[in-house]
Amino acid sequence: MTKQNYLIGWTADLIDGTSRRGTVAVPAEDPQKACSIVAGMVRSQFRNDFEDCSTVALGPA
Repeated sequence: MTKQNYLIGWTADLIDGTSRRGTVAVPAEDPQKACSIVAGMVRSQFRNDFEDCSTVALGPA
């Protein structure tokens, strides 16, 4: 399957009670894989400072 750019929205709920949100375009074979890639990037960015992370595929970028 060829890769396509997907626009992914993400939200990270941090342990201090705040939330961070954003969107990013990610090349992937399908939207689920793109969401998994973004979830991993968010976890890597905030490391031990987050409680929860959610992603949603918004469509083609």
